[in-house]
Amino acid sequence: MGETKYRLSAGLIGAFFLFGAGLTSLTQAADPKPTAEQLRLFQQLSPARQQELLRSLQRDKSALKKATPPAFPQVVRPKVNSQQSSIEKEARKASSGPSRQGGKASSKAFQPLRQFGYDLFAGVPTTFAPATDIPIPANYVIGPGDTVIVQMFGKDNIEHKLAVSRDGTLPFPRIGPIPVVGLKFSQLQKLLDTRVKKQFIGINVSITLGKLRSIRIFVLGDVERPGSYTVSGLSTLTNALFLSGGIKKIGTLRNIQLKRRGKIVSRMDLYDLLLSGDTRRDVRLLPGDVIFIPPIGKTVGIGGEVRRPAIYELKKEKTVEDLIKLGGGLLPTAFPEKVQIERIRNNRQRILLDINLGEENGRTRILKDGDIVRVYSVLDVMERVVILAGHVQRPGGYQWTSGMRLTDLIPSMLDLKPEVDARYVLVKRENPNNRTVEIISTDLVAAMDDTESTANLYLDARDTVYIFSVYDNRRATIGPLLAQLRAQTSHKESYKEVVVSGTVHHGGSYPLTPNMRVSDLLNAAGGPTDAAYTLEAELSRFHVTKGKIRKQEQIIVDLAGVLKNDADKNIELTPYDRLVVRRIPKWEEGGYIELVGEFTFPGRLPIKRGESLADVLKRAGGLTEEAYLRGAVYLRASVRAREQKYLNRLADQLEVDIVLASAKGEEAGIEKKMAMAEARSVLAQLRSTKATGRMVVQLNDLLEPKEKSGSDIRVQPGDKLFIPQRPDVVTVLGEVYYPTSHLFNSKLNADDYLKRSGGLNEKANKKGVYVVHADGSVDPYKGWSKASSPIGPGDTIIVPLKVDRISSLKFAVDITQVLYNISITLATLNTLGIF
Repeated sequence: MGETKYRLSAGLIGAFFLFGAGLTSLTQAADPKPTAEQLRLFQQLSPARQQELLRSLQRDKSALKKATPPAFPQVVRPKVNSQQSSIEKEARKASSGPSRQGGKASSKAFQPLRQFGYDLFAGVPTTFAPATDIPIPANYVIGPGDTVIVQMFGKDNIEHKLAVSRDGTLPFPRIGPIPVVGLKFSQLQKLLDTRVKKQFIGINVSITLGKLRSIRIFVLGDVERPGSYTVSGLSTLTNALFLSGGIKKIGTLRNIQLKRRGKIVSRMDLYDLLLSGDTRRDVRLLPGDVIFIPPIGKTVGIGGEVRRPAIYELKKEKTVEDLIKLGGGLLPTAFPEKVQIERIRNNRQRILLDINLGEENGRTRILKDGDIVRVYSVLDVMERVVILAGHVQRPGGYQWTSGMRLTDLIPSMLDLKPEVDARYVLVKRENPNNRTVEIISTDLVAAMDDTESTANLYLDARDTVYIFSVYDNRRATIGPLLAQLRAQTSHKESYKEVVVSGTVHHGGSYPLTPNMRVSDLLNAAGGPTDAAYTLEAELSRFHVTKGKIRKQEQIIVDLAGVLKNDADKNIELTPYDRLVVRRIPKWEEGGYIELVGEFTFPGRLPIKRGESLADVLKRAGGLTEEAYLRGAVYLRASVRAREQKYLNRLADQLEVDIVLASAKGEEAGIEKKMAMAEARSVLAQLRSTKATGRMVVQLNDLLEPKEKSGSDIRVQPGDKLFIPQRPDVVTVLGEVYYPTSHLFNSKLNADDYLKRSGGLNEKANKKGVYVVHADGSVDPYKGWSKASSPIGPGDTIIVPLKVDRISSLKFAVDITQVLYNISITLATLNTLGIF
């Protein structure tokens, strides 16, 4: 079993090293055999690491057989987590600490800074395989264990693979041992070429290296995994650093020491490699070499508008200018005049230093350990630009030039969208002295008619020009502008707002612009409508008397003169003025009445104010021969609204009664649960019931001459009159055994129709039976033996519910009656064919 385990482990180890070497075909590694050197490297791992490696390789073995190998083997696997160092934490605290904003710099947040260069080691090596597939450099030093391949050709063709012995000699056949240890590869080639040509006449020689020896080196100091490592003879200083897991963030990147026999033989600055790609100091290692990483030196951070914000380790750099070069230089968005240094002074307190990179003493400011430099950005707001917004073809920013006027920004009406209101243009301007907002209005049409007129405003940088449509909801734009003006008011300056209402297109509040007059306010509102009373308007003005009381006066404006451009009539406006444009008397439209059913000309007829129903019937051509006047139904919207309001009030009252009855625990002849259930059922019906708005109208009287009739009514907009054909049924509804409709028979009375519906059931209120006639009138039923009102076609006989079953809710009796009335009305309308 132990032998089997060894074979399995050996196979997996071989696969591991072959994959690390980057084979082009994994089929060659189906059953790889590890070399002695590979086994020795594997045995140097800790037992836990060996077991983890074996499990991982065994689990992925089948996947490796199917997978296509990468073109470049992954040497470093990224780390999952990267903890912040104490230096980074301190820099983060400085970046988020207090700073003085203002001036010309924006307050853009700074990103946390990280130490530069340590991301190079942001992973762990996945292979320890020696690099054997690269050309042998000329300065490679020969040592014991190296294999020298000598190919002799010419008179004879012979190839020798010779290993350098431990005593440093190369056993060359027919020549003898040749001392080679310590020679560079180029020196070895020259030496062997000379000896072969001297010893063998007519023979040329080609010399290269085969299998290279492994060397043992040490990586010590502030590295992730310090210790002794066996590496390829071709390994360099950076190879060893990767093998050790990289340098810790407390270790230096700029003073990496290579020691040989106790002396420093080379120093490497990784910044040369990272910033300029200089590998001259990345020397090759020799057996016994020690790579030592001292602690990190002085560090400073730079954040904000630089190309490579980070925390840098200083070496020869001393000034802010040097640090900016390390950071890759300033971004185009940097504001050199606004730079701050946060510094720890005397290990006691944090201080801020403001510097200007545009000055020599700012660029040459000496840095100290732990400094954090912040480079602020320019303003996010554009300068030397005007903004065009609203109902235009191409909204956005435009270059501002000195002397620019409104028509330079909008040279043609083609730059505006169709249906534009060019009579009213707003310009928002910022006062550069106190940064307050000023609103200016003008007339674009007048500006285009005369480009030299005052209407063609001169524009300032950062102006915003608003263009409106004739359909615009101007509050969406003007509301925020008014809010800005309101915020600027004080006891010394009034709120610059005026109001227009009445018969204008866009009534509401508008900014009071300089020299604004009544005509300007009318233009802002889109002008008067066609219903406007253009002879005069009313202007309300407010005055504060001696700072004690505010009084109002009314001024009559000659609107006709204003519209004719009479300057004397065109009153100049003051803050809080309110202009009311009245409507022409009796301008209101009469609306429509809808005639449905048996009319000569049914449909929607326009009506005039005060018109009578009799006049409307004549305009409709009168009635057809099939018209059933007794079943006429007249519906009115205003009546329906009142009925619905009443129903809602009844529902609210019933809901209160149900709550009170439940709290008192009253019962009325039946169990409380049943009583409450019936009450809630009535409430649900009431909530769902919609009013009809029916009015009882006697059309027979209306059709008589006016001098004989006193029952005519005035029609209202939204009225609806339905005249059906003569119906052939009488309907029985309510608490009967079979509610239905019966064919009309002039010989039958109410008793007969009730009997044909099975008679009254046990829930019926016998004393509450009534008849709703087709014309909407109601007659009470007068008992079983007495003759009731004659029943005509289209009439409905109602048998209501016995509501004393829930006498604990006496209010429900009235409500139930209302519900029945409404439901029967709907049923009657349905019988007549209206619904």
